[in-house]
Amino acid sequence: MEGPYSSVENLEDLQYDELQEHENEKCGCEIRCGYIQTKRYTFKYFESLNNPKGALLFFSIASFLQGAVVSGLYNINVSTLEKRFALRSSETGFLSSAYEIAGCLALPVFSYIGGSGHKPTWIGSGIFIMGLGSLIFSLPHFLASTYSIEGVTAIDCATQPTCGNLSMRVYRGYFIVGQMLMGIGSTPLYTLALSYLDENVEQVHSSTYHGIFYASSLLGPGIGYIVGGYLLTHFTTLEDPVGVSPESSSWIGNWWLGFLVVGILYFILCIPIFLFPERMPGSDKVRVDRENEMHQHNDALRIKNDSNFGKSLKDIPKSLLSLLKNSTLMLISFANALDSGMIIGIATFGPKYIESMFNISASTAAFYFGVLAITTASSAHVISGCLISKLKLSVKQMLRMSVVCAITAFACLFIFLYRCDNTDVAGVTVPYPGELSVECKQTECGCSTQLYRPVCGYDNLTYLSHCDAGCTVVDTKNFTNCTKMRNISKVTETSPDLNMFTAQVGPCQHNTCDKFNISLVFMGLAVFFTFMKGQTTLQSSIRIVPFSQRTITLGVQWLIIRLVGSTPMPIIYGKVLDISCIMWGVVCGECGSCHIYDNHTMSTYISLLNLSLKGVNICLLIAVYFSYNPPTENQSYLLMDNEEINEPERTIHMNQILNPVI
Repeated sequence: MEGPYSSVENLEDLQYDELQEHENEKCGCEIRCGYIQTKRYTFKYFESLNNPKGALLFFSIASFLQGAVVSGLYNINVSTLEKRFALRSSETGFLSSAYEIAGCLALPVFSYIGGSGHKPTWIGSGIFIMGLGSLIFSLPHFLASTYSIEGVTAIDCATQPTCGNLSMRVYRGYFIVGQMLMGIGSTPLYTLALSYLDENVEQVHSSTYHGIFYASSLLGPGIGYIVGGYLLTHFTTLEDPVGVSPESSSWIGNWWLGFLVVGILYFILCIPIFLFPERMPGSDKVRVDRENEMHQHNDALRIKNDSNFGKSLKDIPKSLLSLLKNSTLMLISFANALDSGMIIGIATFGPKYIESMFNISASTAAFYFGVLAITTASSAHVISGCLISKLKLSVKQMLRMSVVCAITAFACLFIFLYRCDNTDVAGVTVPYPGELSVECKQTECGCSTQLYRPVCGYDNLTYLSHCDAGCTVVDTKNFTNCTKMRNISKVTETSPDLNMFTAQVGPCQHNTCDKFNISLVFMGLAVFFTFMKGQTTLQSSIRIVPFSQRTITLGVQWLIIRLVGSTPMPIIYGKVLDISCIMWGVVCGECGSCHIYDNHTMSTYISLLNLSLKGVNICLLIAVYFSYNPPTENQSYLLMDNEEINEPERTIHMNQILNPVI
């Protein structure tokens, strides 16, 4: 065949010229869109960061902010959003799923088309989109009517409460759009950014870079919980009302400020990421010999040795089919999907679980959960990444490590079977004083109330409101003359003074549960060992496929994780919590958010769900270990049908360099 590529020598000359072009590429700005390509305007002051460590720095900041918003600020504000906008747990669970659904739709575009283009440009665009989504998520605060606490003195117990802010539910649309934009924008960060780092560092150091990247993303939720918990101690209008504390059920904390600030930070962060070159200086040296542990099957070997594969969109079906035929990769992907679904479910409703189970405030639960995330999940990724690099673990060794970590996490999850007794609430969990049975108002929602402003009586019993306690004299935070605190017929002439029957705003905070600390320790260990296997499965996934398929592999894997795990699991966990609800709020005849959960039911269902997901995860990881077929000494250069490769090994490696991750 005549032409400029008619000989291996001419091909090598062309490859060398292209390598030199990438080798000399500086940090700067250019436009590439189809056949349009502008000159690259360089920024010399940014050149000192034109290396893998510089890319890791900015990518880690982006993943930190993403984790802080999606898994931190949002999760800690679930209870607040439910109260402010009359949402149910299944609806807030759907908001988490909307993030994943949008990510699924964006994955094919980013993983294949974006993977073959200028990755930093796609990553920067995604970060810009996340910033837009974060700002939209905060908009309901500015668009909705100002929230004000109706004074208890204004409540007439003889009449039904007004409908008030039922119309607040219409702002769900802003939350859904915001979550979807953040889901779309995060997609290139967890596919293209990972492959960009992998392409520009030696394989032995790839796990360390990925470990730091993921640790940053997991450090974000921890900081998000702590900062979000602090913001919740401030009133939503930033002007704290007089006479009402954060412990009051009427309190709405500052849920929106964090989203607003992070949205602005996203816009600033995307600028330096746009400046990174398509390929970093010296990257050609680290891209050679990266397929020595590839899972052996016919399609993968043919793709590996086809220098033209991936240059056309027509190759997409073949590329996807090859990955779907890779049994080891598919088993890893489904195992990770179950783990991801469980972690997202726990992250979304974990603070609410701790709040209800141990009878503590939302801000306190957020603090403990944030510390738990910081000390376990983030450290697990760094430790596992460094272990893989230092010990130079093979794929087989990493798979064994995954199984051990999963079994250990499974054992720790039994801590969810430990449960605390329900808080004593008159008319809900215990009878009113002087009555023999528990009776509550039944609606289509179940046991429900239209007025939930709990008070703590002198008898150390929580009442749904001062009206339920029979209080007729109200003074801001203190109530007297509460006739329902004991059987009024038993008030004798020797003690006719009902002023002794007092109450204070807020539920009783007594807690007879003495296993709070040990529960947190085992929850932390379960999270730690779950994330310890995160790096082992990630490194195994990219090593068992052809080098040219690493980005699309991450895309396919994330698609499976989101479809099977991240998307449905928050909804399922939300449904489990809804099933455990024993006291619903009702607003103008419509079911609102849950006020009180049954700890025993919640513990049982959450435990069954966690243990089932982790049990299947272990079975899949064991199957992964036995399905993996590593190459033998001669398989690296032979097709499965024993057809020898005619091109020299040197040319094959050059082709792999010039055809990076799809």
